[in-house]
Amino acid sequence: MRNLIVASAFLIASTTLAEIKLPRVSPRATISQEIGIAKVVVAYHRPAVKGRMVWGDLVPLGKVWRLGANDATTIEISHDSKINGVSVPAGKYALFAIPNKDEWEMILNKEHQQWGAFFYKMNQDQARFTAKPLKSDFAEWLDINLLPLSDRSLRADIRWEKVRVPFTIEFDMPALVWKHVNDEVAVAKAEDWQTWHNAARHAMNSGERLEEGLAWVDKAMAAKEHFWNYELKALVLHKLGRTAEAYPLMEKAKAAAQGKAPKEYIEGLDRTLASWKK
Repeated sequence: MRNLIVASAFLIASTTLAEIKLPRVSPRATISQEIGIAKVVVAYHRPAVKGRMVWGDLVPLGKVWRLGANDATTIEISHDSKINGVSVPAGKYALFAIPNKDEWEMILNKEHQQWGAFFYKMNQDQARFTAKPLKSDFAEWLDINLLPLSDRSLRADIRWEKVRVPFTIEFDMPALVWKHVNDEVAVAKAEDWQTWHNAARHAMNSGERLEEGLAWVDKAMAAKEHFWNYELKALVLHKLGRTAEAYPLMEKAKAAAQGKAPKEYIEGLDRTLASWKK
């Protein structure tokens, strides 16, 4: 009985100790960026230079590096993409690097839960791509940043000491958005007016599938009488060259918006009507 009590006490103590969170020398960081309907998330630990020689010493050249400290750095990509021109499926990966003086080889490995690169296995690589190291202002702490470049691409910047290594992540955003629209429309119910509205708005914004967009906004209007629906149908008709039919709908949008929408919105409708009259 005494042994059982001692064992229980040890188990409780061990559990308690396991819950204590101790500070790490290299703190954890997470950076995320949305591009269109896609999203990229990078999680890593940030070592500091601390007066040490980094490249070729602290970080050996020509060897697989965890791209940070502690756990392997991870990158999570919500949709299929191209990274520096290399096709990469959606997923979460360990992001390793093989630094060299003139070129880095970047590795996306399917085993994203790893401690460092000690158990790295090449046969689990999803993709490899190259990136060029550039000179940079001094950065004491390792920094990974995500910067939007356009409505379909972003740049990842790895900076540490006096080196910056950029690479681009690109998405076929038009195809991704239309697939998303198609998927949502396929399961939408008659009362889901916002789904029909948003599908029609994308048709109007992109200038594609406008006739379908007109049918979608009609479904939105059947489910909900709203000034946004009147305005949107007017805009789609105008884009189809049927501006004479669009005028009365825009006037209806103005009337329905009175007391419900900001005056700036109504003034915007007036400006649209004025531009059509010109």
